Amino acid sequence: MASVAEICQNALTLVGDRQVFSSFGGQTLEEQLLNQRWGMALDTLAEEYDWHFATKRTIMNLVAAPYPAWSAVTTYPQSANVTLAGTTGFFTSLSNGNLNNAPNVNGTAFWSYTPYYTRTGWLYMYQAPADMLDVQEVQFQPDYGINGPYIDNPPYPPPSQLRQPLSDQKADWKVEGDDALDGGRIILCNFFPGTAELKYTANLRQLGAFPAHFSEPLMYLLAHSLAMGLPNKRDYAADAWKMYQHRLMWAIARDINKGERETEQVSAFEAVRGGGTPLGGGGSP
Repeated sequence: MASVAEICQNALTLVGDRQVFSSFGGQTLEEQLLNQRWGMALDTLAEEYDWHFATKRTIMNLVAAPYPAWSAVTTYPQSANVTLAGTTGFFTSLSNGNLNNAPNVNGTAFWSYTPYYTRTGWLYMYQAPADMLDVQEVQFQPDYGINGPYIDNPPYPPPSQLRQPLSDQKADWKVEGDDALDGGRIILCNFFPGTAELKYTANLRQLGAFPAHFSEPLMYLLAHSLAMGLPNKRDYAADAWKMYQHRLMWAIARDINKGERETEQVSAFEAVRGGGTPLGGGGSP
């Protein structure tokens, strides 16, 4: 593992600078530039590839509707939307002068209930994790069972026999901003609640050290950024960028080799045509 200080010191060395890095709070031009550009360089490299050490998974939670909480002392006009503590989704007023009529998820003469909040073209809206940098994929949670989210056409082979999901077991998804426009993000997809598993790249800015194979391209990327900002150092920029691209490919290869080799998946059609057995049709997965 390489520390933040070690990566920054190496970046300085790569541009021919003898400055000794002490901290991001230093007063030298070099330290000020490192403070400004560290986070952006780290995010850029983290998004270049789905690094194993930066990957997390979670079952996503529905976004609560961004409407005010219902109050017994407020008079609501027709079509007004409110939320109610202890429930998901939102309630819509069915009448004018709607006062002191408590909403109920089972329906009333005064309120209709929508169990989840969504956007046009999508069934569900999920909250992006606070530490999410980038989405890698969305799929149904394998432990859900053979039917997963598929009611009429369950996937073949069963999800429990898959290390990597086939293309028809992954969900279409889209990331958008939340309605508050405060920098928050939401994830839209059509997998129903409790089955939508998010695989994502986590924000790495809170870490103090990084794997060696990730740290090397990071120091070259940081060196390139420094060379563009330091007087009389721009001659180092082109070489730093070439080395970054070279070491990035090496680091990705190293990261790939750290995982177990996957068995090539064969579709049922290909197996029948070739006289083989579809993946999951027998033997070990």
